[in-house]
Amino acid sequence: MRELEQARPRLLVIDLTGLSFIDSTGLSVLLTASERARRQRRRLVVVRPPLPALRVFTLTRVDAGMECVDDPRDVPAPQCDRETTHARVLKLRRRLRDWKPAQRP
Repeated sequence: MRELEQARPRLLVIDLTGLSFIDSTGLSVLLTASERARRQRRRLVVVRPPLPALRVFTLTRVDAGMECVDDPRDVPAPQCDRETTHARVLKLRRRLRDWKPAQRP
């Protein structure tokens, strides 16, 4: 997310239509990015994911805390195409076999 934000687009569209799962970490990243965009007077729009990930959005009411649409075509383009950054999230999955718990001292 930070890498996308470095370009400082006036509009950042995060398309979650290819996402089948999202957890609290993913939700937190989206909420934090949305708040950062508000503070910087930029616009972040999230395209809602399909079921079952949409259930998580609905149950946690995350979509109430950010601008969300059901279809990426519902986002009006700004005056100049260069002012928009589109990111399509296809999968967010941690590979469990590569994950190692933090070592305790």
